[in-house]
Amino acid sequence: MTATTAMPRELAEAAIEADPETMDIVRLVHGALMLESFALLVPLLISYGFRKVRSSYIGASSAVTSTSSLPMQQESLLVNPLESVFFFRHVVIAYVAFASQIAGIILIVLFKSEHLDSTHAKVGVAVMGVVVLQMVLGIFRPNKFTRPAWWIFLHRRLLPMLVFLGGLAAIALGMLEKSKLDGQSTESLSDFGSYEWLVVILASTIGLLYVVASFANNKLRKIPDF
Repeated sequence: MTATTAMPRELAEAAIEADPETMDIVRLVHGALMLESFALLVPLLISYGFRKVRSSYIGASSAVTSTSSLPMQQESLLVNPLESVFFFRHVVIAYVAFASQIAGIILIVLFKSEHLDSTHAKVGVAVMGVVVLQMVLGIFRPNKFTRPAWWIFLHRRLLPMLVFLGGLAAIALGMLEKSKLDGQSTESLSDFGSYEWLVVILASTIGLLYVVASFANNKLRKIPDF
């Protein structure tokens, strides 16, 4: 390990030695970043694949016919004038979620390098692999009028749900490991720390309900994909 990479680790170890409670704060911030990302922001990203603006489809056919000579990008905006607004929001949320995930990983690895040996961490690494694949598909997306079915299925359906459910699983495993480290029994739900699990369950439930509501709303309206 070079001096450049060792310096942050040494500072982290010195901070833990000076105040043992530092590790508790690190775990708390790590968990908060991951919970905010996977339980709250990822559902917002999933909903983008389902949410459609009904008003943007009024007169869509005539708009396409009357602007058939325009470039594809201009034609796209005329067909769905609000799409660019929702897409910009989608991109911002995606990068904020990804930044939170990366910050959480760097923080816990910096202060606890052996963390990567845990089942919780291995699941988290697998989920991050899916996150990277999802972002690559988004960045190098095909033209909206020629997108193949496999791309829509992967980018809007399968991969987002894998990230969401896998992220929640990693968070739950992390909470279990924290409970064991704190000397708490994990034989029944009543043995777990109350407020931390309450926050995790509440945030996860909100995220899950939002995903389900978005999916149901899209199906009820029978609005096609962009």
